[in-house]
Amino acid sequence: MVLALRKEDSMKKLILLSLVLSSLSLAAASKNEQKILGSWDLKSFKLKSAQGVVADFCKDMNGNILYEKSGHMAVSINCGSFDEASPAHKYGGMLFYSATFKVTDGDISHTISNSNSQLLLNKVLVRKIEVLSDTKLELSGKIGNSGESLVINFEKNKSKI
Repeated sequence: MVLALRKEDSMKKLILLSLVLSSLSLAAASKNEQKILGSWDLKSFKLKSAQGVVADFCKDMNGNILYEKSGHMAVSINCGSFDEASPAHKYGGMLFYSATFKVTDGDISHTISNSNSQLLLNKVLVRKIEVLSDTKLELSGKIGNSGESLVINFEKNKSKI
Protein backbone atom coordinates (compact mmCIF):
# COMPACT_ATOMS: atom_id res chain seq x y z
CA MET A 1 0.00 0.00 0.00
CA VAL A 2 2.79 2.42 0.96
CA LEU A 3 4.68 1.53 -2.25
CA ALA A 4 1.56 2.23 -4.33
CA LEU A 5 1.16 5.65 -2.68
CA ARG A 6 4.83 6.49 -3.33
CA LYS A 7 4.44 5.56 -7.01
CA GLU A 8 1.31 7.71 -7.19
CA ASP A 9 3.12 10.63 -5.49
CA SER A 10 6.08 10.19 -7.84
CA MET A 11 3.75 10.20 -10.84
CA LYS A 12 2.01 13.36 -9.59
CA LYS A 13 5.39 15.06 -9.09
CA LEU A 14 6.49 14.04 -12.57
CA ILE A 15 3.28 15.39 -14.10
CA LEU A 16 3.62 18.63 -12.12
CA LEU A 17 7.25 19.02 -13.23
CA SER A 18 6.22 18.39 -16.83
CA LEU A 19 3.51 21.06 -16.60
CA VAL A 20 5.92 23.57 -15.04
CA LEU A 21 8.53 22.97 -17.75
CA SER A 22 5.88 23.25 -20.48
CA SER A 23 4.61 26.53 -19.09
CA LEU A 24 8.18 27.90 -18.88
CA SER A 25 8.71 26.99 -22.53
CA LEU A 26 5.42 28.65 -23.50
CA ALA A 27 6.30 31.74 -21.45
CA ALA A 28 9.65 32.00 -23.24
CA ALA A 29 7.96 31.63 -26.64
CA SER A 30 5.34 34.21 -25.66
CA LYS A 31 8.06 36.61 -24.50
CA ASN A 32 9.92 36.23 -27.81
CA GLU A 33 6.68 36.66 -29.76
CA GLN A 34 5.96 39.88 -27.84
CA LYS A 35 9.44 41.21 -28.64
CA ILE A 36 9.05 40.74 -32.41
CA LEU A 37 5.58 42.26 -32.79
CA GLY A 38 5.46 45.32 -35.03
CA SER A 39 7.13 46.51 -38.20
CA TRP A 40 10.82 45.93 -38.94
CA ASP A 41 12.84 47.51 -41.77
CA LEU A 42 15.26 45.41 -43.80
CA LYS A 43 18.92 46.25 -43.20
CA SER A 44 20.70 43.35 -44.91
CA PHE A 45 19.92 40.07 -46.64
CA LYS A 46 22.96 37.85 -47.18
CA LEU A 47 23.09 34.41 -48.76
CA LYS A 48 25.94 31.94 -48.35
CA SER A 49 26.42 29.33 -51.06
CA ALA A 50 27.31 25.70 -50.37
CA GLN A 51 30.87 26.68 -51.39
CA GLY A 52 30.99 29.44 -48.75
CA VAL A 53 30.58 32.43 -51.07
CA VAL A 54 28.57 35.22 -49.41
CA ALA A 55 26.42 37.52 -51.58
CA ASP A 56 23.68 40.08 -51.12
CA PHE A 57 20.21 38.95 -52.21
CA CYS A 58 20.33 41.91 -54.61
CA LYS A 59 21.58 45.50 -54.90
CA ASP A 60 19.84 48.56 -53.47
CA MET A 61 17.25 46.45 -51.65
CA ASN A 62 14.57 47.72 -49.35
CA GLY A 63 11.79 46.00 -47.52
CA ASN A 64 10.16 45.16 -44.25
CA ILE A 65 8.63 42.42 -42.20
CA LEU A 66 5.54 42.79 -40.05
CA TYR A 67 4.47 40.56 -37.15
CA GLU A 68 0.97 40.96 -35.71
CA LYS A 69 -0.36 39.82 -32.33
CA SER A 70 -2.94 37.70 -34.21
CA GLY A 71 -0.12 35.38 -35.37
CA HIS A 72 -0.08 36.74 -38.92
CA MET A 73 2.92 38.23 -40.69
CA ALA A 74 3.92 39.69 -44.03
CA VAL A 75 7.24 40.37 -45.71
CA SER A 76 8.14 42.48 -48.72
CA ILE A 77 11.57 42.86 -50.28
CA ASN A 78 12.23 44.91 -53.41
CA CYS A 79 15.46 45.06 -55.36
CA GLY A 80 16.67 48.32 -56.85
CA SER A 81 18.70 46.25 -59.31
CA PHE A 82 19.72 42.66 -59.91
CA ASP A 83 21.25 40.57 -62.67
CA GLU A 84 20.92 36.94 -63.73
CA ALA A 85 23.65 35.89 -61.30
CA SER A 86 21.81 37.49 -58.37
CA PRO A 87 19.87 35.21 -56.00
CA ALA A 88 16.92 37.61 -56.48
CA HIS A 89 16.69 36.67 -60.17
CA LYS A 90 14.57 33.56 -59.55
CA TYR A 91 12.05 35.75 -57.66
CA GLY A 92 11.91 38.48 -60.31
CA GLY A 93 13.74 40.98 -58.11
CA MET A 94 11.04 41.04 -55.45
CA LEU A 95 9.87 38.78 -52.69
CA PHE A 96 6.45 39.10 -51.08
CA TYR A 97 4.50 36.73 -48.90
CA SER A 98 2.01 36.57 -46.07
CA ALA A 99 1.82 33.79 -43.53
CA THR A 100 0.98 32.74 -40.04
CA PHE A 101 3.93 32.48 -37.66
CA LYS A 102 4.88 30.61 -34.54
CA VAL A 103 7.92 31.03 -32.26
CA THR A 104 9.29 27.83 -30.68
CA ASP A 105 12.59 27.39 -28.84
CA GLY A 106 14.55 30.08 -30.71
CA ASP A 107 13.01 29.21 -34.09
CA ILE A 108 10.25 30.92 -36.00
CA SER A 109 8.12 29.20 -38.60
CA HIS A 110 6.28 31.02 -41.37
CA THR A 111 3.42 28.98 -42.88
CA ILE A 112 2.98 30.77 -46.19
CA SER A 113 -0.54 31.24 -47.53
CA ASN A 114 0.08 33.87 -50.21
CA SER A 115 3.19 34.69 -52.23
CA ASN A 116 4.36 36.33 -55.43
CA SER A 117 6.42 33.18 -56.04
CA GLN A 118 5.11 29.68 -56.67
CA LEU A 119 8.40 28.49 -55.12
CA LEU A 120 7.15 29.60 -51.69
CA LEU A 121 3.40 29.09 -51.88
CA ASN A 122 2.09 26.73 -49.16
CA LYS A 123 5.59 26.14 -47.78
CA VAL A 124 6.69 26.30 -44.15
CA LEU A 125 9.93 28.22 -43.67
CA VAL A 126 11.72 27.64 -40.36
CA ARG A 127 14.39 30.12 -39.34
CA LYS A 128 16.45 30.76 -36.25
CA ILE A 129 15.27 34.01 -34.69
CA GLU A 130 17.39 36.28 -32.51
CA VAL A 131 16.21 39.50 -30.95
CA LEU A 132 19.61 41.17 -30.76
CA SER A 133 18.24 44.24 -28.94
CA ASP A 134 14.99 46.17 -28.65
CA THR A 135 15.66 47.51 -32.13
CA LYS A 136 17.51 44.68 -33.93
CA LEU A 137 16.17 41.36 -35.21
CA GLU A 138 18.00 38.59 -37.09
CA LEU A 139 16.57 35.63 -39.00
CA SER A 140 18.94 32.93 -40.22
CA GLY A 141 18.93 29.37 -41.43
CA LYS A 142 19.50 26.82 -44.12
CA ILE A 143 17.78 26.96 -47.49
CA GLY A 144 16.35 23.49 -48.07
CA ASN A 145 18.94 20.74 -48.58
CA SER A 146 21.10 22.81 -50.93
CA GLY A 147 23.82 23.60 -48.41
CA GLU A 148 22.98 27.29 -48.79
CA SER A 149 22.08 29.51 -45.86
CA LEU A 150 20.82 33.01 -45.23
CA VAL A 151 21.09 35.78 -42.67
CA ILE A 152 18.56 38.63 -42.73
CA ASN A 153 18.82 41.62 -40.42
CA PHE A 154 16.04 44.05 -39.56
CA GLU A 155 15.76 47.21 -37.49
CA LYS A 156 12.58 48.16 -35.62
CA ASN A 157 10.49 50.73 -37.46
CA LYS A 158 9.73 53.45 -34.91
CA SER A 159 7.33 55.52 -36.99
CA LYS A 160 3.79 55.92 -35.68
CA ILE A 161 0.88 55.60 -38.08
